[in-house]
Amino acid sequence: MKRKIGTIVFAGILCSSLMMVYHQYRVDQSDIIYEDENGVTIREVEDDTASEDGDEETYDITKAYYEEYDDSGLETYIITSVFNEPEEYICELRELGYCEYAFENEDGMLEIKMTIEEKEAWIARTKENIDTVLESIDEDDLYKMEFIEKYDELRITVSKECNANEFMDDLIVLAFNAELYQVFNGSQEWSLHIVIENMDTGNELANVYFPQQSLNITPEMWDE
Repeated sequence: MKRKIGTIVFAGILCSSLMMVYHQYRVDQSDIIYEDENGVTIREVEDDTASEDGDEETYDITKAYYEEYDDSGLETYIITSVFNEPEEYICELRELGYCEYAFENEDGMLEIKMTIEEKEAWIARTKENIDTVLESIDEDDLYKMEFIEKYDELRITVSKECNANEFMDDLIVLAFNAELYQVFNGSQEWSLHIVIENMDTGNELANVYFPQQSLNITPEMWDE
């Protein structure tokens, strides 16, 4: 039996993941909440459990990680929304070589330093990731997603009978890659216009500019 969407709250996010599996970076500022058909509220939370013995080495996600740091001639971008653990994401970026430098800056944001060539390659990857998600959605998923213009507007039709987990996974991946596309193309403050309609009735469920506005769909809205 498919899980119904119920309540989805997309509150203001703080940072994002690299086309992989997405979890929260800052739970106090970004959590995803939904309620199943039995009224059970489920909240994804960050496991912030410290090491029992306290001896475990922590991975340095700051700029101090780089023994020889020289950002001459590199372009700088600030990523404000990341969806998995900062250590995991920054480690992946460094190992994959997507950019020259990746670290958490003093403001707690992800700072990226890279060449023009690296930026262009990364932009191409974001478009490929978006296309992969959109092409993977079929009629059986009971929702459709479509980008308008320069990845700054996402139109969605969805049935309350769709699988909530799959829906949220796809939405998160699309939102993150839209952010990267906008930021790497010079946007100082990224914003994704999300319009969601009830697939069964045609009624509008949400019309927000994310992350400036929260995305909130409640069970009662399906019957309006």
